[in-house]
Amino acid sequence: MSIQTPFLSIRWKAGLFFSFILLIFLLIFHVIIYWNVQQKFVLFRSQLQEQYHQQLLGQITTTRDQLQRLAELLISPDATQQGSALKQNEILDRIHRYRSDLELNWDVSQVQLFDSSGRNLGGWGPPTPKVIKDNITLTAETELAQSQLNCEVSCKQYQLLPILADSETNYVLVLGYNLTQSLLDFQAQTGADIAIISDQSNTQELRQADSSLWDRHLNVLTSFNNNIAYLQFLAKHYRFQDIDHDKLILRDSNLPVEFQFIKLRQVDNVVLVIIDNIAKQQQELNSLTYRTIIWSLIGLIVIGGSLFLLLSAPLKRLSKVSKALPLLAEKNTCKSEIL
Repeated sequence: MSIQTPFLSIRWKAGLFFSFILLIFLLIFHVIIYWNVQQKFVLFRSQLQEQYHQQLLGQITTTRDQLQRLAELLISPDATQQGSALKQNEILDRIHRYRSDLELNWDVSQVQLFDSSGRNLGGWGPPTPKVIKDNITLTAETELAQSQLNCEVSCKQYQLLPILADSETNYVLVLGYNLTQSLLDFQAQTGADIAIISDQSNTQELRQADSSLWDRHLNVLTSFNNNIAYLQFLAKHYRFQDIDHDKLILRDSNLPVEFQFIKLRQVDNVVLVIIDNIAKQQQELNSLTYRTIIWSLIGLIVIGGSLFLLLSAPLKRLSKVSKALPLLAEKNTCKSEIL
């Protein structure tokens, strides 16, 4: 008993062959397009994050320059003093006289005067952190203004300005600026959120239960309710050594956000984190991929079907001819026998 093997006609074989070749071509074409789109997305995100980086550092620099000008105005002698330096009591009088204006219009949270040994001579605002006090003597010795970020008593940018009197540096003026408004301005301008992580505890502004990440403290976080879960995910799945790099861009497939980590010069214990939601852009990329796949399948069906129809007529005639050849051979055989 013979077993019949499946039989495909020539047109089916030709149609399947060309369809397979077309499928391979479409797959290669789709992979190239997908790779190209991903590369453009990565390049676009890198350029955008660089803009965020420059804008954030620019705001910090602007704040530093603003504090520098305010400090210089506070210690500038009046025209009636004919260029002579201000005395200690005159500087303290100005510090208290302009307090309301500095707090309300310039977001300055403290102004204090120190001597060259680091002794507080007066002023207003919360106590100056020890790290800032340690730099007062250095500022007096080098006679160079310094700017530093510190999060011990809320996150502030401090400006230390040496004051020369009688050809010697007798005083150091310290101004503290609360960074909250600058960070909110950055959020409003870019649409991205920002966090500040340091090893300095700040329990005055955040709940202690929410402030621990990598055994460090989360001092500032805009859009707290939306972003705290993302940072906790990072703390759970990444070591701090993995993210403690300047301008590091991190995307995790499990999160709809992108992170950029920024390290400030001369401040080793503070990390700024820019958090940007890219869920919409990822959704657009996925949608583009799905549309490409669907149109590729539609093109495969249309082109494969068209090839099948175009080949059907000539292959059908060829099939009839191939079937007639045995009959023609039999007819010739019969004529030969008769002859």
